[in-house]
Amino acid sequence: RRVSLNLAFDRVTFSDAPGLRDATLAMARSGPGGLYADFNASAGEGFVTASVRPEPGGARYRVETDDFGAVLVALGAVSRAQRGRAILEFVESPGAAPERGAVWDGALSARGLVVQSAPRAAGVLSAASVVGLVDMASNGGITFTRVDAPFRVENGRLELETLTATGPSLGLTLAGAYDLERGQIDMRGSVSPAFVLNGLPSQVPVLGQLLTGGEGRGVVGFTFSVEGDASEPRTRINPLSPVMPGPLRRIFSRRDRDRDRPRERR
Repeated sequence: RRVSLNLAFDRVTFSDAPGLRDATLAMARSGPGGLYADFNASAGEGFVTASVRPEPGGARYRVETDDFGAVLVALGAVSRAQRGRAILEFVESPGAAPERGAVWDGALSARGLVVQSAPRAAGVLSAASVVGLVDMASNGGITFTRVDAPFRVENGRLELETLTATGPSLGLTLAGAYDLERGQIDMRGSVSPAFVLNGLPSQVPVLGQLLTGGEGRGVVGFTFSVEGDASEPRTRINPLSPVMPGPLRRIFSRRDRDRDRPRERR
């Protein structure tokens, strides 16, 4: 039996965030697991669309927007941001242990995002006083020309493989986990200021990897950790990381993660 539903909303809000405008939702289900859904709304000066399509054993989700900054503001992720095209895709599939629910594997890809105010990241970015000064003066924010973030959601945890975000004035990497049920975050990352110059060696094969440690990292950078309650996380910065070559920063970041991880009882 086929069931369909069509709804329209003047505004869709998320907690205290501004939300999305002029939203429409069309849903249809045909048989068990056969869910089709399409969502359209306005965000800032652009649009956001989302769709759900059935797949064997699960479903495929896709979200696309031409104003990623406005969507982040609408969701309450940042205070001020604008521009940027982004695509978020993930696939739902049965987990290895069915009693624990499904597993979602996906990736976020964004281009041309400008972040003007992100209070939760201020503690990290303020450690590199030269970060973004020229870029902020000319564009009214920090520009990320490229953002890529593969991820997995399983057993109530978001596992971020390695987010890389690069732009003229900043290179950023982030990896770790976010416990969605408990609201706890445990992530490690690095910040490379003046990335347009600092990150140039990364373009050189082999030598670039040795000097910088990989994509999103520069010759000089800061390693940091973000832990605790997601609403007010604790931020720690390695004071020696600015003078370490890229590979050493990765080693120290991994060592800090292993040290802080609770040991399993035998």
